[in-house]
Amino acid sequence: IFLFYAAWTVIMTLFVYFLLPETKNVPIEEMTRIWQEHWFWSKMKLDYSAPVGEPVKSSNQKNLESVENGIPTSSNTQQQK
Repeated sequence: IFLFYAAWTVIMTLFVYFLLPETKNVPIEEMTRIWQEHWFWSKMKLDYSAPVGEPVKSSNQKNLESVENGIPTSSNTQQQK
């Protein structure tokens, strides 16, 4: 069992050392550039064009907004019965 854990520790250490870029003192705005210029991850066809700034709303927040606006939802109609 020790050899199993030792092997995985070596594999994970090599993964971190070779495949994760250094991000110390790098602002969050530059992270996309860091990943795009990395020797391994630059080969991946990743979509970096996701919209930024608008928080994702949970279904509970959407239900609360619809209740405030007077729009009935399925959970509201079930509670009213």
